[in-house]
Amino acid sequence: MNNPDIVKYNGNISKCDYEAIKEIYEESFPEKERTGSIDDLINSAKEDKRFELELFYADPYEKGTKQLVAFSYSLNEKDFFYGIFVAIKKELRSKGYGKIFLNHHKEVRAINKHFFLCAEKVEDTAENKEQRIKRSAFFHKLGFKVVETDIDLNGVMFDLYSLKEVTPEEVDHYLDKIQEAILPDYYDQA
Repeated sequence: MNNPDIVKYNGNISKCDYEAIKEIYEESFPEKERTGSIDDLINSAKEDKRFELELFYADPYEKGTKQLVAFSYSLNEKDFFYGIFVAIKKELRSKGYGKIFLNHHKEVRAINKHFFLCAEKVEDTAENKEQRIKRSAFFHKLGFKVVETDIDLNGVMFDLYSLKEVTPEEVDHYLDKIQEAILPDYYDQA
């Protein structure tokens, strides 16, 4: 993989990048898992510096031109970093981009902080059970551990992953802060 670039959104976005982010967002997250439109994410990153939109460019086909291959939308607070959405272009998954991107977050954005991610629980009845298993294995491989809590988003159960050990009291504290920051009814703890 030749020299990828990870760029923090600075308030301007090209039409081409906008369309690429929208496509990745919609193919990666079912509608009931989204916290709004891509416009909502971009506007919140523009208006509230706690929300960060990062764009990941690479040349996956080695044609000498970099393109948007992934994006992340995160909540970056003083004491924790929460990767709300981290998504790789569908045809480029399992090619090392996710590892590079999450390691960037670990080393640059979440340094000396709690780093959290959410993913759908692995359930036997899930239509995308294999995808959930792969995602969980991927997070574990990068050092994340499942935290004992239940998160219900529009009827879909999620696991919370953390890089550092976290007490149940800390989990409650961080989930409260996340809920306050994102959308009012985004999380319901079971």
